[in-house]
Amino acid sequence: MIINQFNIYMRSMERFVDELSSNNHVPGGGCVAAVSSVFGQALVLMVANFTKGKEKYKDVQPLVDEVIKLGNYYLKMLKKFSIKDMDAYNDLTWAYRMSKTTEEERAERDRAIRKNTIRALAYPYAVVLFTDKAMDLLYQIYDKFNKNLVS
Repeated sequence: MIINQFNIYMRSMERFVDELSSNNHVPGGGCVAAVSSVFGQALVLMVANFTKGKEKYKDVQPLVDEVIKLGNYYLKMLKKFSIKDMDAYNDLTWAYRMSKTTEEERAERDRAIRKNTIRALAYPYAVVLFTDKAMDLLYQIYDKFNKNLVS
């Protein structure tokens, strides 16, 4: 069962990496940054979940609960940002492909490029902010939670 599940994960990862290494414009750096942060946050949650309910760590259970609550929220948002980043970059690419034959078309294209550039920058910035918050969780737990998972 575990081996089959692992194979499913790896096939999905392989498809993602194949798409990333292709000549398509998405996924790109913003998405990869978000996915990298997702993996890090998932590991923080793994440590918290391994610590939850353990007698040896009863003194930190309120912190465990807080880390799980916040960590799941950060994880959800970071996953969302990875998809939103690709959407924003697709829209920016579309804006650059808009017709610019007439003055009106050029003005509309310029507005679309400005608007979509801001969106394309917003999601990587959000990833940085949420990753920073996730790192705060890690700093709170690294010496208090399950020592078997220190790596």
